[in-house]
Amino acid sequence: MADTEYEHPTPGRPVSPESVPNKGNGATLICTVDPQGFIITLDVHRWEDHIAKRHPEMSKHLERIKSTIEDPQLIQVAEGSTTAYYYRLTGMAEKKTSDLYILVVVDRNEEMKTGVVKTAHLLKTIKPDESRIVWLKQS
Repeated sequence: MADTEYEHPTPGRPVSPESVPNKGNGATLICTVDPQGFIITLDVHRWEDHIAKRHPEMSKHLERIKSTIEDPQLIQVAEGSTTAYYYRLTGMAEKKTSDLYILVVVDRNEEMKTGVVKTAHLLKTIKPDESRIVWLKQS
């Protein structure tokens, strides 16, 4: 399927991996849509050879990675960069103050409105830079 024929999926609806342009090596593990309408994918190769190996604490959090992309608390993009940072509290702690964030780093293509997950890991805190916030969840 040519890029011009690509139809953006509706959030929450299944997407066939064949319909998604895949820049990574391997089958598509996650294909979802972020709040800004970007179609974000994570391929098996990136998951197995980078995230699960270098960040083993993430091996049980594949669904949380997907949730972070679909419903982040904030998205940051450095000016002039194609890299976006998606943050979401994990909900693993009893108190919000001791909870951990999941950070999902995505290489985005503004023109195609697509993105590929580069990495994901846990953080204790984030320091949002107002000039870099491109999306903020409204409570």
